[in-house]
Amino acid sequence: LAWLDSQNVPSNAEERGWILNSLCIAYMYRQEYEAANEMLNKAELILLPIYGKQSDVFATILHNKGRIAQLEGKLDEAKQLLEEAIKIQIEINGKAFDKTIQYLDEVKHAIEIRL
Repeated sequence: LAWLDSQNVPSNAEERGWILNSLCIAYMYRQEYEAANEMLNKAELILLPIYGKQSDVFATILHNKGRIAQLEGKLDEAKQLLEEAIKIQIEINGKAFDKTIQYLDEVKHAIEIRL
C-alpha cells in the first residue's frame, strides 16, 4: 500500500480497489485470512460506490468473502455469502460463475458432513 501512496494513486481510485482485491487473493493463497479480509474490505469501500450492489464487481467481492469464510471453516457464513453472489451473478449474467458454484458445493458438502 505504501507503493500506491508513493505513486500518488488516490485512496478512492478504482485502480486502488482492484489492487486491494488482488492483494486479498494473494493473502488467501498465503492462508493469511485476516489480511485477506482487511484488503477485501478496503477494496469494497472503494468499488461498491462505483459499481453498486447489482454488479459483477459486488458479486466478486461476495465470492471472495465467501471463499475466505470457507477457508476459515466458517461454513454457514460462507454458504450465505456464496449464495448471495450466485443470485447476483444469475440476475446479471443469466448464470453463475463456475468457481462460485464449485465453492458453494464444497461448503454444502462440508456442512452435510458436519451434521
